[in-house]
Amino acid sequence: MTRFFHRTTLLLVTLMLAGSLSAAAAESDLARIRDSFDEKLEGVLKERDAKIEKLREGYRGALEQLKKSLGKAGDLDGAAQVLGELEAIQDGSDLPELPDDAGRKLSDLREKWDSSLEEIRNDSHEGVSKLHETYSKALTKTRERLTREGRIKEALAYQEELDRAAELPIVQAALKPAAGGSGLGGSVDLKEYLPGKLFSYDRQEAPPRQIQFEERGKAYFLDDEKVKVRWRVKPDERTVLITHRSWPDDVEVVFKADGNSFDGTTVKSERWRRGKLVSEP
Repeated sequence: MTRFFHRTTLLLVTLMLAGSLSAAAAESDLARIRDSFDEKLEGVLKERDAKIEKLREGYRGALEQLKKSLGKAGDLDGAAQVLGELEAIQDGSDLPELPDDAGRKLSDLREKWDSSLEEIRNDSHEGVSKLHETYSKALTKTRERLTREGRIKEALAYQEELDRAAELPIVQAALKPAAGGSGLGGSVDLKEYLPGKLFSYDRQEAPPRQIQFEERGKAYFLDDEKVKVRWRVKPDERTVLITHRSWPDDVEVVFKADGNSFDGTTVKSERWRRGKLVSEP
């Protein structure tokens, strides 16, 4: 009886240890493939950033040449516009819209910049999308196997990783449609979505207003349509910068994935701004 008890105890301990080792192995495998995915994702982003920087250097050189040419021709206004573009490209951010009276040569250069930049980003999105698709298939296959084997806790860990990967901003940006429709989690392309839409615009230190977004990065407030403000979507594709040359402080607001509400602050003084969709065309 004692020998049977010891054998039974040994068997139970062995089974428990095997289960523990199996769980540890599954956790180790998940950590390994997660690290591999993150590393490959970082590689795609580094390649994109390197291409953008090369494009930026070429654009900067072309602008310098144009500025010298306009200066020699005595075109002060044109040269000043090019100087403004050089200053904008220097900080490494997305460029604001050119003024309506921008010179033809500057407009042509900007058009080439915009199209080349879009091509680089589309290539990057395609790389991220394919990488995420492969990763999701591998995770899903393992999750389903673990579920069938009754290893629910381990299966849930794989599901959590599926959710984490899907919620990464760069993945959401890559999976959303190119022209304003809903993407993963209802994500929208703000550049396509905002024009024509009216939002409430609540302010911490002043009465509420309403802001009307228009094409080509233009917008205005309904209580003062003469004051034209500018807006542009930042590289994270959820943050919108709103500016006006007379404002002492720019405004940054972050839109929800569906594009129908935002929260943000003034950049320097950090006074809050909030808004919701009021109407659309």
